Amino acid sequence: MPPKVERLPKQQLWFPAGRYFLRTIKRDDASQRWADWLSDPWTVHVLNTSPRAMTKADIADYIKSFDQRERLLGIFERGSRTHVGFIRLDIDAAASEALVSAVIGEKEHRNAGATVNTFIPLLKFVFDDLKLNRIRAFVLERNQTTIELAPPPTWPPR
Repeated sequence: MPPKVERLPKQQLWFPAGRYFLRTIKRDDASQRWADWLSDPWTVHVLNTSPRAMTKADIADYIKSFDQRERLLGIFERGSRTHVGFIRLDIDAAASEALVSAVIGEKEHRNAGATVNTFIPLLKFVFDDLKLNRIRAFVLERNQTTIELAPPPTWPPR
């Protein structure tokens, strides 16, 4: 019998991140603007997916599917509180790892530090608070901007 792995506690998270902040997404955060991100040609390209016409209700259902153990975090601009993107963190406590994916939906915030600034507190949380050993992310070869910003494969240093 495999050893029992404790479930992660439910948490409402909030992290300052430079000109942004990262926090747990709530159903109230669902918007048609967020739904429209998923049919934007750039988003479709970087996610390697097909354009999907979605509604605010579809996004609310997506948010509802998270139990606050698997994390769905919003990226918001400080001051304006504009929702500019999201980070999905799929945690495998048994393997002591997480799979991360991120989308910056608002065009003016792409390549403007939203991902870099928010990943610093996110990685600190994953390694220091959750005590996970590894975080994985998949990046398409054509997404050179992200590849150039990515830490070396051995990060964090042991």
